Amino acid sequence: MKRLFLLLILVIPSYVFGGGHKNAEYRITREELQDVVLEVLLPGERLYDFIGMKSDVYLDFNYRFPITEDLSLYQILRDHGAYPKYYRFYFYSEEDGFKPIHFAYPIVKDESSELHGIETVHTLMNAHYSPDTKIISANAWCCWGAV
Repeated sequence: MKRLFLLLILVIPSYVFGGGHKNAEYRITREELQDVVLEVLLPGERLYDFIGMKSDVYLDFNYRFPITEDLSLYQILRDHGAYPKYYRFYFYSEEDGFKPIHFAYPIVKDESSELHGIETVHTLMNAHYSPDTKIISANAWCCWGAV
């Protein structure tokens, strides 16, 4: 019984909050995922570092959203922990190919509101793109506390 309870605690939030049930019509095939990953690999990365390449379960967490007639947004699952999923986003056009999207966040120190700089990241935790609002959202919380 304890194992079933633990399984439900780990699997259901991952599916519901991880985006597995959302945007099903935008999911991509493993062949399309492979084409994308081969274009966007960073130095030291391998094809199978992107977990959708080796698992049918995680394949369903990779998407292509049409933005305009000539531009698409790819949401690619890079990796995961016990619950959090780490995504990368890319714009794609025939003219420019794949362009990574970097996200800026403020640097504050000592729990003050004083800004000490801006950093950028190319991977977001538990990210979700809404085709309706055209907003990418992400959260860095996991389970019962802030990460």
